[in-house]
Amino acid sequence: MTSRPAVALDGVRPDEVHVVRVFVDADGRHGNELGIVLASPRTVGRELAIAQALGFSETVFVDAVDAPGAEPRGASIRIL
Repeated sequence: MTSRPAVALDGVRPDEVHVVRVFVDADGRHGNELGIVLASPRTVGRELAIAQALGFSETVFVDAVDAPGAEPRGASIRIL
């Protein structure tokens, strides 16, 4: 994982946002940054605005495993 973005996300805690590099070469170079946001009451309904603020080509929102409708052995994932 790379460092977290230094962008103001109005109420979203830094520990709710992670950045990973995907599609890198064998030496870990190139590729794209992808945002991973751990969903919380602060993020619900604001996914598009958060994804736009992060500015990555892809941002993934991971709902809590105990969220309504979540599979009992996994998380619900939405990609914007």
